[in-house]
Amino acid sequence: MGFGLPAAIGAKLANPQIPVVAIVVDGGFQMNVQELATAVINGLPIIICLLNNCWLGNIRQWQELYYGKRYQSTCLRRRSTCPKQCSTMQDCPAYVPDFQKLADSYDIRHKRIMNKEDIDDAFVFAMQQTDTPTLLEFMITEEENVYPIILPGKDLSTVKFGKE
Repeated sequence: MGFGLPAAIGAKLANPQIPVVAIVVDGGFQMNVQELATAVINGLPIIICLLNNCWLGNIRQWQELYYGKRYQSTCLRRRSTCPKQCSTMQDCPAYVPDFQKLADSYDIRHKRIMNKEDIDDAFVFAMQQTDTPTLLEFMITEEENVYPIILPGKDLSTVKFGKE
């Protein structure tokens, strides 16, 4: 968690002629987001695919599957003024951070992809950038789960490959 951006920077520095794509999630990306400065300073045209569901998704998934949806400290829209038990994202405050503003602050290109139909154009745009990173922010559903997953307190022999 948090390794995607630094790994992409290293891969691009080691192989400058090969396209490099980092696939990161919103929570993990923020663990090393300051490395955008390294990518900008070195003029690295890496493509960062940010999967944004407005949650710390892996932890939320565990809370959904194993703790009866008793969500705690995983919603990145939550504020102290929110109701104790929130069940809808309808009236939530804005997500923190605004990745468009973050990209602007680093002077990198950004596209927010809301629909599957826009994916091809976003990658064409990203591939046209030759001296700066591009942040492609894919908005995904709040309750999108990631598989495979290891069961709590278990070893690799208990890997779960989906909702079974």
